[in-house]
This record gives sequence, C-alpha cells and structure tokens, in this order.
Amino acid sequence: MSTIKIITIVSYKGGTGKTTTAKNMATILAQKYDAKVLCIDLDASGNLSSYFGCKKEDNQPCGLYRLLAEESTNASDVIVHTNYENIDLIDSNDMISKADMAMKLDFVSQQQFHLRDKLQSIQDQYDYVIMDSPPTENLVVINAMAASRELIIPCNVEQDSYDGVFRVTRALSLVRQYNPALTIRGVLLTQIQRNGTDKQAIEMGVANLPKFNTYIRHSVQVKNSNFNRVALAVQDKNCKPAKDYDNFVAEYLGLPAVHPEAPYVKKKMFNLGIH
Repeated sequence: MSTIKIITIVSYKGGTGKTTTAKNMATILAQKYDAKVLCIDLDASGNLSSYFGCKKEDNQPCGLYRLLAEESTNASDVIVHTNYENIDLIDSNDMISKADMAMKLDFVSQQQFHLRDKLQSIQDQYDYVIMDSPPTENLVVINAMAASRELIIPCNVEQDSYDGVFRVTRALSLVRQYNPALTIRGVLLTQIQRNGTDKQAIEMGVANLPKFNTYIRHSVQVKNSNFNRVALAVQDKNCKPAKDYDNFVAEYLGLPAVHPEAPYVKKKMFNLGIH
C-alpha cells in the first residue's frame, strides 16, 4: 500500500454504529491485511479511546485537544500505541469542546485545516487513518472532513438516521468548496434485521446515494463486544456481524467476500453500485 487513505466515519445521528464500524474496520485492516492504521477519536465521549484502553480522565488534555488547540504540538507528540498490533490512536475526551472553541477563536490560520495540516507530517507512517466522529455538526468534524478523501456513513433503519445521512450530504457540499476531492465512499447499512419492514425501509431510505452491498446484521453480540471492549471477531468470530464486517472490509478493498454465504443488499434495490 503506497498511498494513505484518510477516512471519516460520520453520521449526524447517534446510535448508527460509527464507533463499532471504526474499531472493527481498523482491527480487520490491521490484523487480516497487515495494514498500518491510525485511529483518531473525534468524539468527546471517548468511546473509541476507551475501546483501545487509552482514554484519559475527563478534564485532562487528550491527544486530539492538544493537536488542535496547541500550535506547537505535532501529531507524533500525541499518537499512542495500542495493544493491537499495527493500530495507533489519537485519543479524545470531553476536552474536545474546548479545542472546538479554540479553533473558532483562531482568526489567523484557516480554521478548517488545523487537523489536515497537523497530519501531513505522519502520512508516510500509515496506510489508513480512520476517524470516528460524534453525531454533531462542529468544527472538529469539519476539520476531519477537510482532511479526508472518503466518508463512510453508517445508517440504520430509522427516519432520524436517514436525516443524519442527508445532513452529512449538505455538509459535504460545503466542505467540497475547499476539499473538492472528498467523496462519499458509501452508506453502510447497520443493525439490519431480515424482515419486510427493514427491506422496504432500506429500499426507500437512501436510494440515491452510493452504498455498500454488504450490510451489517443485528445481533446482541455487537453490544456484548462494545461492553467487553473487544472486536467482534474476538467476542464471537462466527456471529453474523463479525462475518459482515469481514465482508464489508473486503468489499471496501475491492476483494471477494470472506464469507460468501452471508447475505447482501441486492444492487437492483438501489440501481447503484459503489462510486
């Protein structure tokens, strides 16, 4: 892998599986494909940081706060190694709100490019940067989108979730004014149950956007893995969402499905592939 891919996993709706997607995608890329991955936790809740065992106490300056708010701090100063081979992290906690305010009060540099500029010095050290965003429209998320080349948008079958997707598309149109290369790699459908209601809602909900054909099925093992702070493959490698995330990453990489027996959303439902 010669060119770094910077990805923001984003939706302006909570509970769609952003952190679950970020941690499982990173783990699969690192462990199955031997990729060097930097995860960046953008959320004040610090759930991704907690998953990797790297969250600082609230009100203590986290790595992302220092990177965005302190001019002299470089990315290499705040990157921590996790217990997962090939995965590093820039951690987050509730200090992020102060970083957001500090950037808004910076009238000297371009506010939306703080993160992009700080990441340039470490891009040759990683194959992927995966950023886990909060469900809020703030300057931290705008910075992530300005630094990225691809957006992955998790979406479950709820009207509020669809609204969150379309709010992202509106933000995308603004961010493209200064990052024209930014694209939606795909909507990732999550927490899907194979029933008539979900199928109809999928077909109607985000029909005009690029989507992954792989979708993530509902399972209590997702909650269990989050509670235990382990990847789905560690929690139960044979559970449905563990297999689905394997297939999602393979699809993202343009490879054949790892578990071809797992179901897919049919392309004909959307009349669109991945663009």
